[in-house]
Formats: sequence, structure tokens, C-alpha cells
Amino acid sequence: MTAKQTAEAVLKQKLGIEVKLKAINPTPFINRKACKNFLLEQSKATRANKFKRVSAETLLKMNTAVRVAMIGHVRMIPSVGKTL
Repeated sequence: MTAKQTAEAVLKQKLGIEVKLKAINPTPFINRKACKNFLLEQSKATRANKFKRVSAETLLKMNTAVRVAMIGHVRMIPSVGKTL
């Protein structure tokens, strides 16, 4: 049973609320499929086709790297004007 299913069951049992919860996207800043494909293509080109899969942990790291880059970009831009 997933966390989402557990939460739905608790809401139904304890509060009598029957609701379908939305899934939470753990990597909102990246396209997971494109990221996986790019990483596997890079491994094929540079690592003798050693890797076949991309872990969820790797995708979370890529998402975090993109988030940090966006925060850095916002902080780098002068506060004059209205466009980033």
C-alpha cells in the first residue's frame, strides 16, 4: 500500500471522508523521461554502455541541482526591472 493509499484509507476510516488524493511529484523541475534518456545516452557515449537504468535518487539529485541553479540565477539578477 502506498502512502497515498494509506492517507486515503485513514481519511475514510477516521473522518468518513472519501476522497481521491493527487499524486505528489517528487521532481517538479525536470522531465524524468528526458532526463533518464539523456543520462543513459551519455553513459553509452562515455562509459562503454555500462548503465541500463536510472535510479530515483539520481533523478532527485538532478531536480535539486536544477532548483539550486534557478535560485542562484534569481539571486544573481539585479533587482532593477520586472523580467528575470
